[in-house]
Amino acid sequence: MASKPAPSLSTHSSKTNVRRNLFHHQLSRRPTSTSTSMSGSTLQEPLPDNSSDIVVKDRNGNYQVDIPLLPPLDEEQMQEEDEAAMEKERQEARLLEMWKDKHLQPSDPAELYAAVQAKLRRVVASLDEDNWMFEAEQQTSGG
Repeated sequence: MASKPAPSLSTHSSKTNVRRNLFHHQLSRRPTSTSTSMSGSTLQEPLPDNSSDIVVKDRNGNYQVDIPLLPPLDEEQMQEEDEAAMEKERQEARLLEMWKDKHLQPSDPAELYAAVQAKLRRVVASLDEDNWMFEAEQQTSGG
């Protein structure tokens, strides 16, 4: 009887081997470098350059925001924009008045129709001016 090996020991050791082999690929060690031979030549990273940051910071570490100044508009440009805005407001006020008058008392439908047509013409003219934004770009040959 003493010549028989204990069955629990052999079964237990085979289960341990299976578990160890099951996750062996995850537990593999990375090759270690010899730090004693390279201790004299260590790799030092340069200090980060402040100009390479996306966001500029001042000496205290606060964000520094540079707000660009836009060139001033010419007086002619400002005047044209003001006139265009005033004309638009006048036309819309006129349409609103016509609409109010139409609902309060019968008015000439031809006048209202003409005002709506004028408004639509202005919208179409505005779209024609902005049409360049929606056109396909023309490819120029580099020859």
